[in-house]
Amino acid sequence: PPEWAARMQSVWWYRVSSFSYCIAGSLAAVRPEPLARHAVPCCADFPFRCMGVAITLNGFASFAADVIHIGHPQTIWKPIDVVLATGNTIVQMLIATLQLLGLTSFPPLAGSVFAASVCAALYCKRRSARAVAEQDCEGAILWHAMWHYSLPGGALLAQLLISTDESDEGSLKRGL
Repeated sequence: PPEWAARMQSVWWYRVSSFSYCIAGSLAAVRPEPLARHAVPCCADFPFRCMGVAITLNGFASFAADVIHIGHPQTIWKPIDVVLATGNTIVQMLIATLQLLGLTSFPPLAGSVFAASVCAALYCKRRSARAVAEQDCEGAILWHAMWHYSLPGGALLAQLLISTDESDEGSLKRGL
């Protein structure tokens, strides 16, 4: 609701939450190779770099919609944010599902962290929508920020776990 704009804009950790998508997306865009390597056997040609760019753009669109133009129903940023967030979330759900079905080769810990973050994000999004429906501004701030932090945070941690796993394997092969 428009009357919540000032409160939402005053909470620093809510304001910066959109940029968590930029961090996770940028890592995938700049370094998609580990993701592609573990996308076998089913999805070796998946465009992880493009996915990373889309997630990064989603972070900027989210900031524009949820912070700068919050409370302005005519802004173009809200539909852009919704389209990018929906598409990106569906892709992340698909990646997690393929891992759970054994159709990719991500390390088990990284795959589990990622799948858990997808589930946590969906739960946070549901709670955010419920808070809005119940006219609970503080709840909406909390749960919407957690929606912004949970999936990118889990994706970033999973990407770092993949990198750590590969570094350890390299060390073992060299006898270190």
